[in-house]
Amino acid sequence: MNGSSQRPRERRGWWCGTTLALLITLLMTTADAQEIGFIERFALAENRADVLEELIPGTEDFYYFHALHYQNIGEKTKFEGILDQWRKRFEKSSRRDVLENRQALIDYEEDPQATLAHLKDVLGVQFNHQQERKQTDPSLPTTLDPALVSLESIVKRALRDERKLGEVGSAGIDWLMLNWKSLDLSVPQKRAILSKLRRPDYPDLVDAVAEDLGRKESKGFGEHSVHKLLTLAQMEELGEKRKSLLGKETYVLTVLGKMHPNAEIDMDRNPAERAAYLERAWGFVSGLGSGCHSLKAHVLYEQLKIDESRGEYNRDRFLTYLKLPRPVAYLNVDYRDRLELWRHPVDLDFDCSNTTGLAPIHNDERIVRYYLLHFLAGASDFKDFAPYVTEDYLKTVQAEANIVGGHGDAEKWASQLTPSAYQALKERVDLDFDPTCQEHFAPDDQVRVALHVKNVANLIVKIYEINTENYYRNFQRPINTDLNLDGLVANEELTFDYDVSPFLRVKREFEFPQLDSDRGVWIVEFIGNGKSSRALIRKGGLQYLMQPSSAGHALRLLDEKHQAMPGA
Repeated sequence: MNGSSQRPRERRGWWCGTTLALLITLLMTTADAQEIGFIERFALAENRADVLEELIPGTEDFYYFHALHYQNIGEKTKFEGILDQWRKRFEKSSRRDVLENRQALIDYEEDPQATLAHLKDVLGVQFNHQQERKQTDPSLPTTLDPALVSLESIVKRALRDERKLGEVGSAGIDWLMLNWKSLDLSVPQKRAILSKLRRPDYPDLVDAVAEDLGRKESKGFGEHSVHKLLTLAQMEELGEKRKSLLGKETYVLTVLGKMHPNAEIDMDRNPAERAAYLERAWGFVSGLGSGCHSLKAHVLYEQLKIDESRGEYNRDRFLTYLKLPRPVAYLNVDYRDRLELWRHPVDLDFDCSNTTGLAPIHNDERIVRYYLLHFLAGASDFKDFAPYVTEDYLKTVQAEANIVGGHGDAEKWASQLTPSAYQALKERVDLDFDPTCQEHFAPDDQVRVALHVKNVANLIVKIYEINTENYYRNFQRPINTDLNLDGLVANEELTFDYDVSPFLRVKREFEFPQLDSDRGVWIVEFIGNGKSSRALIRKGGLQYLMQPSSAGHALRLLDEKHQAMPGA
């Protein structure tokens, strides 16, 4: 440890910046271990000259610490004098070498040549090497022509050999695409370039893809990864250039995927965005050929569900759906005989949910029947639907629609039913939620539920508030209406009495002001005449954002309006 120094600040700064490796080499000492007590006193003393008087004159410690002290305070004359005495007493000393090396580094600013000469001597460094050069032709150039190493020249040299095109990097591929039309490229080269593309922002890309799809070597749309990277506008332009693509499922599904709203929009919780997407999708698939019947039915079915949830019944859309050839029991037999329609029948199990986010149809009878009940209630005939639906099915639905709706002469409509069907209709109990019921409630929304009630003289309504924290801890899954309520006491129970014909199906609306005040989850159970229906009421909602951080996964909770919830 060195003591306090009176040397100018700039000299100390230069010393601190000296290369560490050089310091280790030059300042390495083999000094004998000193008594800790003296070293501490020397290092911490306010006046080190007094401490030096403890040393015995003529010893190596005497010379070492005196020289170190003079060096620290910048007394160069006294430093060199004590070194001369030291040399006379001790001809060789590794400790003296350390101080001499140190002084050489300190003196670098004043006399750099002397310091460098000292270092050369100590380290034995000799700079006598010379470059070995072969005899060269003086006529050869001494500088590299930039044109030889330009991107254009490198890529053009690669194009001379089709096998070398695989070595062209992304910058070269970009240059080739930007000069696509001006280059004389072979078919294998063009296909190799397309296979290497990883983004769609090239001006001639659509023309290049359309040209490639027309070649016999092409394996169709989807062969190259860039096909599915095209933007929606590029996809539509490609479809105009290659009409045959409109019958290819891969191309059609890719276009439908591009029509989706952005990833931040949840269509399940945003019916307006869902309806807008379906309108865009139908605008595209409606112009496709018969080979896309399954996809047309898929889109139309979802549109019918959207209309139903709004209380709107689009007659033209419903008829368009009925016209699609579908293997269902209620279809008119004569319609089945039109063979030109049945070359590509609808597959109700067709699943394109990975692209559209919409589940397969599987069975469409519920929605078809519900629409027919709506259109035939109070109607005198069913001629608009007769070409596509069997007459017996239409008569049964028309009779039911008019009987339960109280339209016209009940005996007239009853005559269209068999006695057993008439009796079954009379005894049937309905507790059906209206399709227009609100599915998601904000914390300040009023809770209203519409229920279609039939053949229920006494209706009991039970309200259960769910302890969501306990439920999630115990079951680790979302709350659903299948929750076992046995043994639970309802928070509130209401009773409603009705004096109505068992044939009539009446829409009744219920308000629950007791649920208007806070967030939470409730199950409202309607019980009547041996049947029950449950409504799951969610007020508010939580979402979360997750991102990795240095401390693990950082979570941020959001409310139903996508606002951060501090302290959650």
